[in-house]
Amino acid sequence: MTFLLDVVSNVVANAAFWLLLGATFWLVSRFSQARFNRFFGTSSTGRVVVVLSNLWKAAESRRPVGYTISLHESLAGQRINALLAAAPLRLPDAVRGLVDALWLRSRTECVLEVSPPTGGDLDVTGTLIVIGGSGRNSVRGRHLEQGLPRAALVYESPDGAQVSPSDNREVIVRRSGGDIQRIRSQQGVAIIEKVILPEHHRTVFYCAGARSDSTWIATEYLVRHWRRLDREFGEDPFVICLAVPLPDIYSADYHEPIVLATIRP
Repeated sequence: MTFLLDVVSNVVANAAFWLLLGATFWLVSRFSQARFNRFFGTSSTGRVVVVLSNLWKAAESRRPVGYTISLHESLAGQRINALLAAAPLRLPDAVRGLVDALWLRSRTECVLEVSPPTGGDLDVTGTLIVIGGSGRNSVRGRHLEQGLPRAALVYESPDGAQVSPSDNREVIVRRSGGDIQRIRSQQGVAIIEKVILPEHHRTVFYCAGARSDSTWIATEYLVRHWRRLDREFGEDPFVICLAVPLPDIYSADYHEPIVLATIRP
């Protein structure tokens, strides 16, 4: 009889422990999800659309319409998808599965798109993360024409038409009131920018570098440091200018970039 009571007691204690643990991490996951949704603007749609650059050139192809993406931008898209697939918490492996299961019940959908070969926008709903500069990403090019981003690599500006992307060492930021701020570096430069479009109920992120590998580093920086950026900016727009080494050979090794400037436009 005593043995049976001990077994029942252990079962009840274990059940109570796991129920309490589950309730605790459910609350934690809900708080973290709310924070995540606030920063990425996914509260209403639960959807993120990642727009990659299109390297396809009509003059060099027999296809009437084509899509070609770079390896580094493909890696950038995969990193964002991985971020959205798992609970944004730093937890021990013992409870990671439990929290991920709770998170997956309301996880954010991630859609990868390639920018149209000709200038234009995508008729999509949800948060946009636009990867790459205007030279190859027609969505960013259209947004620059519309004046949505406040930051541009110098080669994307009218006075930088003769600057090749690989020689880009400067970022131009249009501040509120019309002032222009120029950020220069001896290395390559990359941009992370968050734009709020309240009239469209949309948040747009831009990750753009002089080359596809520096674009990937900017995206990786966003994935790794979004919690710190959320603590600093919350729902507000921002521009982060990064100094990124440009080795002779494109590299798939991540090296933490130097923050040149953090700007509230």
